[in-house]
Amino acid sequence: MPRKVTRGMFDVEVDGKTYLVKGKRVEKTRGDTTVTKFKARGGKDTPIRKINDKHIKKKGLTKMNRKKTKYRS
Repeated sequence: MPRKVTRGMFDVEVDGKTYLVKGKRVEKTRGDTTVTKFKARGGKDTPIRKINDKHIKKKGLTKMNRKKTKYRS
């Protein structure tokens, strides 16, 4: 199963503004299924507190797209 891990700073857009968040993205491929997981934490000057996303594609179609983003109040 090929696995690709990308760590570093990512651009995330919230309400038309782009913010930098520090995190990692993991892509796993098994046959015709691709699972992408993204976890990140925003800085104190961003409205984003935590991001936990999971995206599953099978045969080119989206099977599941779960987005759990927590914002600062």
